[in-house]
Amino acid sequence: MENQTAIQHINVEETNARILHFLQTAQYAEAEKLCVWLLSSQSELLFEANFYLGVALQFQGKIEHALDIFRRALELSPNNFNVMQAIASCLDQLKRYEESHQLLLEVLK
Repeated sequence: MENQTAIQHINVEETNARILHFLQTAQYAEAEKLCVWLLSSQSELLFEANFYLGVALQFQGKIEHALDIFRRALELSPNNFNVMQAIASCLDQLKRYEESHQLLLEVLK
C-alpha cells in the first residue's frame, strides 16, 4: 500500500511538471486539459493543480472561471501570496479595480 501511495505521489509530481512545461511554452489548452484530468482523477485538494488550472484558464481569457479556481486554491493554501496576486490580476482584467486594490492591501499587511 505504501508503494502505491509513493507511485501516485510521483505521478502527481510528474504531471505537475508537465503542466508547468505547458504553461511555460504557452500551451494553455493542454495545461487546462491536464489539470482537469488531474483534479478529477486524484483529489479536489491538490493545490498545485488548482493553481495551474487557474493560470491556464487566465491565459486563455477565461477570467471568471480562472477567478473561481484561484479562489478554490486560496482555500487550500490561505494567505498564499501567488494566489492572491493571481486573483488580483483576474479582478483587474475584469475591471473590478476596487476589489483588486483591497486584496492587494491585505497582502501588504
